[in-house]
Amino acid sequence: MLCLGITAKYRFINGLIGLLLLPVWSGAQSVGSIFDRLSGEEILEVELRGDFAKLLEDKHSGEAIDAVFTVEQRGERTSRNVELSLRGRFRRMTCDFPPLMMRFKKKELRREGLSEHNDIKLVTHCLESSSVSKKNILKEYLAYKLLSLLTDYSFRVQLARITYVDTSGLVSDTRRYAILVEDEDELAERLNAKECKDCLNPDITRMDLADLALVSVFQYMIGNTDWSVLMNRNVKLFEETTDGTLLSVPYDFDYSGWVNAPYAKPNPDLGQVALTDRIYVGIMLNTSLKEQTFSAFRERKNAMYELVRGFKKLDATSRKALVAYLDSFYEHLENIDMKFANRAMIW
Repeated sequence: MLCLGITAKYRFINGLIGLLLLPVWSGAQSVGSIFDRLSGEEILEVELRGDFAKLLEDKHSGEAIDAVFTVEQRGERTSRNVELSLRGRFRRMTCDFPPLMMRFKKKELRREGLSEHNDIKLVTHCLESSSVSKKNILKEYLAYKLLSLLTDYSFRVQLARITYVDTSGLVSDTRRYAILVEDEDELAERLNAKECKDCLNPDITRMDLADLALVSVFQYMIGNTDWSVLMNRNVKLFEETTDGTLLSVPYDFDYSGWVNAPYAKPNPDLGQVALTDRIYVGIMLNTSLKEQTFSAFRERKNAMYELVRGFKKLDATSRKALVAYLDSFYEHLENIDMKFANRAMIW
């Protein structure tokens, strides 16, 4: 686990232990946050009940609705009051069902002895098609888990199956897979850092280059060009409290070749013909960064393959395709074409 107060340098989780040692709650234990309380299930079974017709009628609206979040864990059902609002930019306007922000009541969290980290992002199914949306969600979930094998500088995620119940009766009940993503403030606390909310066009000299190199090669591995440090696009920057070093934590991987979502399009400015074409847009790697970063990916190679092959919630054909995609990455790891290097720093 990440130790507080260390200098900014990524470290690696030993084997698959980080995947397996998830927090488990019992009434006799004290749990730090609502995300801790909800973590640890293979699939979290959830019901969200609210006026979804009102929430979805205007995708430009920032208006929140009151809802009831009910979860079943270890044979017990627990309900909590939450606020739901739309989030995201592209997905909000593109998806049949947009991503959501779920905000728990701080007063209720305090009553349960939990911290006040009350925001949890929901990566929702986006598309109406049950089979397609399931594959997209499961593959994006795997992308988050792959990153967590490489570094603690990553959002924790929990896979869920959510039944959306519309209290207005205008929208049919829907049951789909979703991803719960850790509160940004909670991640900052784990990193002994604070979110940098005024970090457009950040000073590159303040960034942990080892961390940024790892993020760059990870994004290349999953075939993702939809990110920019300069514009904070699909990357959150966190400022270490010890020395002000900036850490980059990526999120939203639906536009990657790894997920290969049907609504995502190749980037013609980079010469992409297919979304699965890998284009390196990360930081330029000198010899030292190459050795350090490539070594990290080689060390985690077996763990990555084990994670993908063992993820039986995803169908065998999809898992086979992801393994082949990993194969192509490792086969050419030493010869990454960097002609578009630093694009994520200058866009």
